[in-house]
Amino acid sequence: MNALLLILETSRFDARNPLIKEASIFALRNLLEGNLENQRCIGELRMQGVAENPGLADLGMEAVQEGGKLKIVQQDRSRDSPPPEL
Repeated sequence: MNALLLILETSRFDARNPLIKEASIFALRNLLEGNLENQRCIGELRMQGVAENPGLADLGMEAVQEGGKLKIVQQDRSRDSPPPEL
């Protein structure tokens, strides 16, 4: 299970290694194909929360969890910024 989690951890974009996501997806495919134990381990994973994403923040967006699903929405800047000066 630990190897599966390590590979899952690398399945996101990395500007320093742009092909790491594709390589990790290929590795996961090979580890899951025909292996019921690995498939069971992956099937038991549950979302634990939403990680910070500076790239989304730069675009004025944020990832939120609603009803067990992940959504990308506009950031609510009203809670972070002071009121405008008059």
